[in-house]
Amino acid sequence: MKKIISFLLILICLLVFNSTIYAAVFQTNATGNWNDVAPTTWTLVSGADVDGIPDADDDVTVLNTHTITVNISGAICNNLTINDGGTITISTAGGGKDLTVNTTLQINGTLTIGNAANRFLDAKNDVIIGNTGTLNNQRKFIMYAAKNFQIIGSGTYIHNPNTSSDDTMFSLA
Repeated sequence: MKKIISFLLILICLLVFNSTIYAAVFQTNATGNWNDVAPTTWTLVSGADVDGIPDADDDVTVLNTHTITVNISGAICNNLTINDGGTITISTAGGGKDLTVNTTLQINGTLTIGNAANRFLDAKNDVIIGNTGTLNNQRKFIMYAAKNFQIIGSGTYIHNPNTSSDDTMFSLA
């Protein structure tokens, strides 16, 4: 009987630990870089996070007037919402920079994929460009196993690579 109770307590602790430590909800606190630790760029709205930077299982919202620069390779989140007036730019400075969104990318502001080698946006599920949203692709936009690509109302997708490189594309893979 003691073993069963011990097992159940351990199981409950693991379930609680997994649900609170690994998934978080972030929103922008100010303009800054993707990899700036909270509270510089990010505010942790709910859940918990070890490093204060959005990860693969975290939901992210970019608020009005805030600009986030993806200045690293391997930036990733679960859901990403860019509010009207908010901006994400995948940087053109330095080496490769990329952003992966695992579930839903909702663009009501602006997302720009910078025109330099090895810049890309990888959307793994739904991409919705809202009525006030703009996706400005100057390099590479890939949707793997995408379920949904919508442009609503006056939302805009711009394909303006400014280069003849063969790594410039819009791909539904």
